[in-house]
Amino acid sequence: MSESVLMSGPKVAAIPVVECGESLVDVRRDGSLLVDGRENDPAGAVAHLREGVLERLLRAREALPRGLRLLFVEGDRPPALQREHSEKYADRLRADPPEWSAEQVHSAASRYVPPPRIAPHSAGAAVDRHVRDHPPVTAVHTQGRLSGTPMAGVQADLCTAGLGRWWPPQPLNPARQRG
Repeated sequence: MSESVLMSGPKVAAIPVVECGESLVDVRRDGSLLVDGRENDPAGAVAHLREGVLERLLRAREALPRGLRLLFVEGDRPPALQREHSEKYADRLRADPPEWSAEQVHSAASRYVPPPRIAPHSAGAAVDRHVRDHPPVTAVHTQGRLSGTPMAGVQADLCTAGLGRWWPPQPLNPARQRG
């Protein structure tokens, strides 16, 4: 059985981060992507992605079954905003179950909202999105702060990474979550 590797774990944290030189682009630039404006920051950073990530997102959008659309929620996240998300989620975990140690809270929180130093959102290299029916009536894939908890979501995070099978979404097994 393979070992789980968490985003905030020492193996990942030890990997040096090197600027790839890929531009951050505004996903709103041509109006072709449905954008949810509820997640916003004053500078508009959350509407930006690395160019390659946006290209993969648009390819994923084109591969959706008829009648479904991608709803872009959030991309680049300034470190202060990532830290805020991470701390708020850790606070929720501290409350339930209250007997968890600081390390247990950190480990569990990092599975969903990693700290800024290793979070791909802080580099514009990750995207939060939903799949919606068209015309929009309901969200087909929802998770996170807009619709509940990550544990109640579905495992569709491979969609924009260009890895594996991403449709239909598979039930998330909390015991085997990716870090």
